[in-house]
Amino acid sequence: MTRLPGGELLGTAVIALLLGASLLIWVTILARWIGRLPVLPYQPRLIARWTGKEVLAVFLLFHWSFLFNFVFQILEIVTPEDPASSVTATSAEEEPVPESNGQKDIQEKDILHPVIILLQSDPSPSTLLICSFLVVVLAPVAEEFVFRMVLLGYALQKEKYWRISRTKPLNLPRGGLSVLIVSLWFAFLHGRVSGEGPPHQKAIWGGLILTGALALVTIVLVFSIAASKGGSFWQNLGVLPQKLLSDLWLGTLGFLAVSPPLWVVQAQLVPIFAKWGIAPDPIPIFLLALALGTLTATTGRIVPAIMLHVWHNFSSLLIALLSDM
Repeated sequence: MTRLPGGELLGTAVIALLLGASLLIWVTILARWIGRLPVLPYQPRLIARWTGKEVLAVFLLFHWSFLFNFVFQILEIVTPEDPASSVTATSAEEEPVPESNGQKDIQEKDILHPVIILLQSDPSPSTLLICSFLVVVLAPVAEEFVFRMVLLGYALQKEKYWRISRTKPLNLPRGGLSVLIVSLWFAFLHGRVSGEGPPHQKAIWGGLILTGALALVTIVLVFSIAASKGGSFWQNLGVLPQKLLSDLWLGTLGFLAVSPPLWVVQAQLVPIFAKWGIAPDPIPIFLLALALGTLTATTGRIVPAIMLHVWHNFSSLLIALLSDM
């Protein structure tokens, strides 16, 4: 991607501005907490209940490509290794090569997000438009419906009955256990390790097309199930039209509070994890998922989480592009 004068400086300025806004919001939250005022009042969920079969159908459909790759990797592990390649690998390990700054840069490039790698190799307007739609619109909407509305919603149903059946109280906030479990799984799915160099353009395009298709089909399935249930269709989806504007604003405030500190965490972790060829994404994404889950579990609605997720992906993509200009 062609470097433009001031691109990295502009990206730094955007981060600094948003960090200032984040600090202001956290000061306000702290002041309300000290004054024993509610930061985000709990509101009961009005979403229709999900059955185990419905949750399983959505889960398997959305995770199909992940499960397929997981099984394929397991088969590769249990497949006997070629003795010749084993000897070659052993001899290579016996002669360690000093790591140069160039090699460190290559390591960090190997764990870049595939979308960034694709845009670096093909910065055409059409590629930018398609990637922006997949990252900024489709991924947040699909993931919030799957993880926060369906999986978290079902977990909250089970946690409610579990709390009632317990003889001793659970020392976690209401819905905290469900949010924690779903967030861990969400973060795990975003893990990446480097292979033998960055993936090829065709492989990235294939992965994006498959992921996008599964996301669209999953959204259709979720909407179909919501429509088949009694009551309001939008309410079954976790959307209250009368609170749409306030939910969009709440999601924006959540983005300003959560995302800028996570960028700092990500930037500090990248050079550390790159040494082992591992992307540090699961750590900041786990913290992001905690915020997304808390918003959904507390408000009982999905729009604030979708808005936070959209803003987070948009700004992360924008900063990555500005830094690379």
